[in-house]
Amino acid sequence: DQNYAAGVTLTGPTTLTGNAATFSQGVAGNGQDLTLNFAATTQIGGGFAGLANLTSLGDVGLGGAVSTTGFQNYAANATLTGTTTLEAGTDVSFGGLVDGGSALTINSTGTTTFSGAVGSTAALSSLTTDAGGSTVLGGNVTTTGNQSFGDQVNLTGNFTLVSAAGTIDASSGINGTGQTLTIGDAGQTGGVTLGGNIALGSLQTGTGSFD
Repeated sequence: DQNYAAGVTLTGPTTLTGNAATFSQGVAGNGQDLTLNFAATTQIGGGFAGLANLTSLGDVGLGGAVSTTGFQNYAANATLTGTTTLEAGTDVSFGGLVDGGSALTINSTGTTTFSGAVGSTAALSSLTTDAGGSTVLGGNVTTTGNQSFGDQVNLTGNFTLVSAAGTIDASSGINGTGQTLTIGDAGQTGGVTLGGNIALGSLQTGTGSFD
């Protein structure tokens, strides 16, 4: 295993390979690419800043701020260990599941892609995407608090958004031609706001309140 108890500074493009890794005090990227190739979980803490592109090929724990001028690619499962903010100059992609009882905010001018379900095992406390680019959903999204999609949402299948007492805001449109979107379930009490262009095969709602 690799345990970086102090801050790490990159001086060139870097690939780290091993069983597992822990970054306790973050990484200063100096405009370099960082690839994390670990068989077990990589724990990201302390903040990653100043990176060009970030690639994590194995499972990852996210608990802080990650900032890149280019893309962020989390190829496997991601678990939130604390409030997490991802800032990317281009795309942010999750190749597996995203879980954890914390808040996730993604600010990206490119495409934010969730290939799997969000909050299926441990519901997120909230999910927020900004107004730049678009968001692709490849699974259900479950939170205990608010879901706010600042950009257009594109569906790749039939999915459900559930936010319990939190609100769901998809004011920038939803594109899922031929797909079914279900919003809320029997426990939904938060309000729902839909806007923009909506192209769906069908729209189903739970018992929540709707604007």
